Amino acid sequence: MKTQIYTTLIWMIFFILNANAQNSDNFSVIPSSSGNTSGKRVLITLGNTSQRSDHNVSYSELNLKQILQENNVSTENETINLLKIARDYMESLQSEADAIYNEELSVRLKARKKTGNERNALLSYANELSKQAEQKMIKASEIRGKINMEHYTSNKNHYNKLSVINRASAKITMEAESIYFEAERDMRIGTEMREEAYAMPNSSAKLGSMGNADESEKTALQKQDQAITILKQANGQ
Repeated sequence: MKTQIYTTLIWMIFFILNANAQNSDNFSVIPSSSGNTSGKRVLITLGNTSQRSDHNVSYSELNLKQILQENNVSTENETINLLKIARDYMESLQSEADAIYNEELSVRLKARKKTGNERNALLSYANELSKQAEQKMIKASEIRGKINMEHYTSNKNHYNKLSVINRASAKITMEAESIYFEAERDMRIGTEMREEAYAMPNSSAKLGSMGNADESEKTALQKQDQAITILKQANGQ
């Protein structure tokens, strides 16, 4: 009888120590689900699941090539085709999101004809589909932001080169400069909106803020093109 009591106490102490050891570190080790699992382990973050989810959908700290590599998208000849590859991937994400939104709508229509637990189950599934679609749209918007910034930087270099050789009148030059100043302001606003999006409490709010950022960046690029066109025409190009 005493032996059984001692054995039970030892196992209880071991269980408590093991639980404390896991809680003292914010990581846990699990077997990898990849093809070759022999001896491999991967770290998963414990605790705040919302932070883990945000990291999975955020490309804010990555450049276009890194984003594509993370998603196993081929970047062969990336120097020439990187923007096209990124745009194609962005459009594929949007298409996938549209398909999920359509499925969500179908499920919600079915739910209208149901009652009780079956209706609740369908609505719960529809909500999950909505979240999946939003995640894809957020990724697509982040990639669009990277593409917009690449175009913005290219336009900026072009405008600066035109400014060096500019022989337009003071009036035309001031007109171009004024429009270009507006472009810089709109791009700055778009960048700030994207930064604010990461502080949003849920994916719907985040997606809304990113949509506003897309529009501001689009306007900035249009104004850049307008300013460049003014200088080129004034200089006979």
